[in-house]
Amino acid sequence: MVHNGSMSTNPIRELTDLAIEMFDAQPGMERFLRNSISSGLGDPVLDGAFAPNGVLLEFHEGPALDKAVEALEKDPAMELFASREGEQHPMLSSAMGGSRQDMRGLVISMVASALRIMYFDSAEQTPAVLVQHVIENYEALKKVGRSEAISIWVVHGLTGVSLPAGAQIATPWGIVKPAPVPSGQNFYPMGIFRPATTAVLLRSYVCKVGVSRDESPTMLEPDVEFFSTDQRIRELLPLAFALAIEGERRCAPVVTFTTSLPPFSSGIGASSSARLGTPWQQTLVEEADIPAIEEWARRLSTRHVDNLQVTARRIVSAIAERIDRSDALVDAVMAWESLVGTRHETVFRVTAALSKLVEANPTERRALRHQLGVTYDVRSRVVHGDTVDPIEVAQEADKAIDIALSATRALYGRRPEWLTYTSGERADRLILEE
Repeated sequence: MVHNGSMSTNPIRELTDLAIEMFDAQPGMERFLRNSISSGLGDPVLDGAFAPNGVLLEFHEGPALDKAVEALEKDPAMELFASREGEQHPMLSSAMGGSRQDMRGLVISMVASALRIMYFDSAEQTPAVLVQHVIENYEALKKVGRSEAISIWVVHGLTGVSLPAGAQIATPWGIVKPAPVPSGQNFYPMGIFRPATTAVLLRSYVCKVGVSRDESPTMLEPDVEFFSTDQRIRELLPLAFALAIEGERRCAPVVTFTTSLPPFSSGIGASSSARLGTPWQQTLVEEADIPAIEEWARRLSTRHVDNLQVTARRIVSAIAERIDRSDALVDAVMAWESLVGTRHETVFRVTAALSKLVEANPTERRALRHQLGVTYDVRSRVVHGDTVDPIEVAQEADKAIDIALSATRALYGRRPEWLTYTSGERADRLILEE
């Protein structure tokens, strides 16, 4: 495609006009998304956000869109994506997936993505903010045209906690903030129930984007770092909250979905959580809790090791996902065993090692070991089918969770090598006072 040095249209101006027109039509897009959640057409639990599919339906016609497409077709910076007679439209792909787009689809994607970024990231919802995000997406596509890496927004929905308005929690994986519109229970595609998203974690992901017009383009290999970070968010972010907030207000926010917001995608971009449990309570996080949450997130990010994954998962499950307190009790005691158990552990061995880890005062340690034995006994009766008073089960579940959290805190307070020991090595060293 040959470009004229003096363009009759300005891509920034035309994109700005289109963005403002779309901003004015927000209520229509909100209605579309609200109606599409249960039918599977929109991203899950984004009630009030903006689905690219909705934008495609609402803006497939119109002079503002036509002018923006024409401007970008003539834009030398967009030559890689411009229409070419007899050729396929370009396939844009990253490690997270991709789509084949003509220029009209790219323009819609730029504005639709900007609407959703503004929804999640900006306290101020104005045409000026939207235009800023649209221009950022335009500049990102120009980088793709120059074979440069771009930054893509990734959003993780969270449930199990509610944050004060305007609060932000800085973690090594991104910023946690209140969800824009917590609006009750929602449904994933196919009608599967999930709890409402009450908070979100926003992070930026830097990646390369491939562009190909081949009929069967080679997709980029999955980015191990991206998926590793996603997994650590799902496992360690809830644990950071659990370790930071003690007592009756303990909590562990569970990831409800993950979605990416690249400037070149116009499809459904979200994946749901693999964890099927439903958090049984929503805990209000107070401003005073935030420094401790941030500190634990930093500590877990740098010091967590794989042999503590079972501990992390069972603690989070016991706190956030188990409605039946018998299940919570079993999970919490499994966390004990993952910390200081062996294949042939005895009740005495586990409870003695835990007492040494948790209680520094030798006088108090004997009483604690006895109490841990009582909890262990209740757990054994539950798993063997005995009838146990539900009130007793609930009480022992709470005690077991508290001990699991106290032991984990104490372990992270020791020298780094204690984290790398096997659970059996840990128990030996504690019992033998090494």
